[in-house]
Amino acid sequence: MPLARRTLLATVLGAAAPPRVLTLRPGAPSAVGFAALPQERLAFRAEGLTPPIIVPAARARLAAALPIAGRQVAVLAFAADPQDARGRLDLAALAGWDGAGLRVLALEVLSWQAPGGGWLGTRITAAGDGRRLLLTRDAAAPRGARPWRRESWTDLLAWQDGAALADAPARAPLPGTWQAQLAATRARVAARLGRVCSDVAEDVLALLRPDALPPG
Repeated sequence: MPLARRTLLATVLGAAAPPRVLTLRPGAPSAVGFAALPQERLAFRAEGLTPPIIVPAARARLAAALPIAGRQVAVLAFAADPQDARGRLDLAALAGWDGAGLRVLALEVLSWQAPGGGWLGTRITAAGDGRRLLLTRDAAAPRGARPWRRESWTDLLAWQDGAALADAPARAPLPGTWQAQLAATRARVAARLGRVCSDVAEDVLALLRPDALPPG
C-alpha cells in the first residue's frame, strides 16, 4: 500500500477511534482507561476524578465521548445478555461529572438481538443545543406470514446540574408501542439513578431486561 494511502487510512481510523483523554470535568482533561476487577468486572477510571465507574467486563468498551453542558460524557458499552443465553443485549452507561463526582448519568439499551430475529438499535449523539443527547432508535420484529413490525423514534436526555440526565421526550409515547414499553422500563432505571450510582451491578441491570424490547 502506498505511503500516502496508509497515512490517510491511519488518519481516518484514528479519527473514528474513541478518545483516551476526555474532558469529563469542565476545563480539566483527564486520561481515561479501564482496569480489571475480580468477578469479570471493569473499572473505568479518569485521572484526578472519583469514584471509578464499575461495569461488566464482557464486550466492554468506550464507545463514544459526547459533548454536553461544557464537558464530555463517556458512553461505556458492555454486554448484558440474558442469563438463559437467548438473545444478545448491549447496554450503554453514560458516565460523567455531576459537579461533585463521577456517576452513571443514564443507562440505556444500545442494541438488542432477539433469538427469533427481533432487534433494536440505538445511536446516541449530541443535540445542537449543548444541553441534550439524542437517542435515535430503530426496531423491528417478525410477525409470521405478515410483514415485519417496525418502529423508529427518538428519545432525548437533558442535562441537570448535580443530578442524572432527565428523560425529556418531545411528546408522550403512543400506548402499545415499543417506545412506550421501553419508556416505562427507562423510568424505573431513572428512579434508581436519582440516587448516585457508580457501579452497574446486578440490581441495576435487573431493571433493564429484554421483556420491554422487540420479541423474536
